[in-house]
Amino acid sequence: MSIPSIMLENLKILVWNVRGLNSKARRIAIRALVATTNASIVCFQETKINLFYSGLILETLGADFDDFVYLPADDTRGGILLAWQSRTVAITDPIFTTNILTAKVHIAATTPWWLSVVYGPQEEADKVEFLHEIRELRPNCPGPWMICGDINLIYRDEDKNNNHLDRRMMGRFRRCINDLALKDSDTLGPMGKILRRSSSSTGCCAALIGRSLPGFQEVVAEVWASVGSADPYERLMLRLQATASKLTSWAAKLVGNVRHKLAICRELILRFDKASEDRTLTPHEIWLHKVLKLSHLGYASLERTIARQRARIANLRDGDANTTFFHQQCSYHRQKNRIHSFMVGDRVIDQPAEIAEAAFAHFDALIGSTADRDCTLNLEHLIDPAADLAELDEPFTDDEIWAAVKRLPARKAPGPDGFTAEFLQTCWPLVKHDILAVFQQLNELRGRGFHKLNQALLTLLPKRPDAETLGDYRPISLVHLIGKVAAKVLSLRMAPKLDRLVSKNQNAFIGGRSLHDNFVLVQQSMRQLHQLRAPRVMLKLDLAKAFDTISWAFLFDVLRRYGFGAKFLD
Repeated sequence: MSIPSIMLENLKILVWNVRGLNSKARRIAIRALVATTNASIVCFQETKINLFYSGLILETLGADFDDFVYLPADDTRGGILLAWQSRTVAITDPIFTTNILTAKVHIAATTPWWLSVVYGPQEEADKVEFLHEIRELRPNCPGPWMICGDINLIYRDEDKNNNHLDRRMMGRFRRCINDLALKDSDTLGPMGKILRRSSSSTGCCAALIGRSLPGFQEVVAEVWASVGSADPYERLMLRLQATASKLTSWAAKLVGNVRHKLAICRELILRFDKASEDRTLTPHEIWLHKVLKLSHLGYASLERTIARQRARIANLRDGDANTTFFHQQCSYHRQKNRIHSFMVGDRVIDQPAEIAEAAFAHFDALIGSTADRDCTLNLEHLIDPAADLAELDEPFTDDEIWAAVKRLPARKAPGPDGFTAEFLQTCWPLVKHDILAVFQQLNELRGRGFHKLNQALLTLLPKRPDAETLGDYRPISLVHLIGKVAAKVLSLRMAPKLDRLVSKNQNAFIGGRSLHDNFVLVQQSMRQLHQLRAPRVMLKLDLAKAFDTISWAFLFDVLRRYGFGAKFLD
């Protein structure tokens, strides 16, 4: 009994022998292809996966496919995955047999029908048992029934691309089809919306992204040596600017429009797959087919990386998103980060020039000027100077700076120079001499010209959803790469000493301490007060707007009392 055409008129099913999902590069490419099909159900065979979980499905198919069942692989052989979009279709009552995964499909306002996903055995001796398995499954699937997948059997001569035909097995398969009254999907009209693909993701990933593009190091080396200056600050600034400009034009020529190239790769791969079903590909065609697969993997990874950088979602894991989400997030962030207006006194400001002027005046008054203090604390009675802080003023070593570069966080938004930590880590042999020269100048307190590198991009983030005044925003800055390295070098020097410098009451952000100790302290204090059975009051104090009210002069007085040297403070 076949499925009425109306049931599949608005439903797309992707049937695909993926030849393994145990490679991350392959899963990325598969997700990009699935997104182009608009399928509501996917049927994958030969997954070679023993255990599927939500994160793996999310990485392979994206967030739209929120439900699934699977038939585990036998070690690294076989395996079937059936996944679907629950907002479009419901699938229930799964039946698991040796080579077949079957379930009932429910679509609104239609009669339920059965779907069997098949991955047939390779060995001839097992194929007879496989045909019996299909026959025995039919009584468990009353009503409309569809079988799809990689059956590994043929029943027509034209389905074989060579003359090695097992006509006895073909006859058995043909009798099975006739006895069960099955029809080929190619003859069912609207059922042609069953989408079939071969293993177009086979092969390893040619990571065509950023610094892994062929010729990247050579381009950087050439442009880096093309400009220079006697001043280390100016030399580094000019070389970074020239490199950024050159890499932008070079990548545009080499990579081009990623989406267009992905579409071209998919179309050519599909044509080769179709041709391979009718004939044997020539050696040149096989070579080109393989190159196209590798290129598709690389472009899919590159497209996702570009979208991730634009979206600026640093806390989202690789497997927890898809490219569509990243593109939506880019547009959403542009709208969300735009400040349309705010209140200054009793007046509403909505002109860009006035907004910029008011914001500068507000935050310059907070952090750009020093207010006179009419009182202070006697720090000599409160702080005992540390005895081992002199080494903080020692010159920076090459190994120390390289260690800081390696510890810089990855995938962070770049500053005004346009480079991230990955650039320094990849091109360190090419750029380290200029970086070390800048640090030598800083160590000798030769700051003339440092303003060329001491730059930042400032932006305002709302503290509350209904931000109306400038006091409801807080500024953040994207600093120059040199500033990030310098801060990391100093923090690595400071880290071993923080346990002795910072009070034991401060448990956050100190190595070897836990923030949970504060909760334990509060619980024990409450228990102790309760046992005393006397009136007590416990207050929870929070320093509101600490950034807005900090006195930088007082902060430097505290650091000097602890024993920090003049070079460290400067």
